[in-house]
Amino acid sequence: MSLGKKKPDPPATEPDDRDVTLLKWGAELQRELAQSVAGVLVRGARAVPVGQSPGAISRPATSGANSLMGFSLKNTSYELPCTVHLIDGESVEDGHLILEIELSPSESAREWFGMSGVSLSRGLVYHDPSGLTTGSVFLRGSDY
Repeated sequence: MSLGKKKPDPPATEPDDRDVTLLKWGAELQRELAQSVAGVLVRGARAVPVGQSPGAISRPATSGANSLMGFSLKNTSYELPCTVHLIDGESVEDGHLILEIELSPSESAREWFGMSGVSLSRGLVYHDPSGLTTGSVFLRGSDY
């Protein structure tokens, strides 16, 4: 070994599936730990108003990976039943149905999915073709 000579660089390698999985896991962990509202750390699920609720959004409830922790919905009609679809995707057309919730006239439904929730890979779309519902979906790990 002579002094002053640089050692050769190690050969470059392509990332394998384990590297990609580790990067995805790291990004998800960072998202979970860093979620905040106005600089205040959010530890629980966020209530996102849906349907005809005051403050409800008219676009998909979320985009990107997150978790559906639960929902609370009410059919506002005293005469007509309604069906709500919760879809993992960016639109009704390209998503995958996660839940179909049927509500009788004036019925309300609440569900909580525990600490882990239901994982969504592309976001949540709330689809209420009847326009008769009010309520919220509870999400963690995403801005809306």
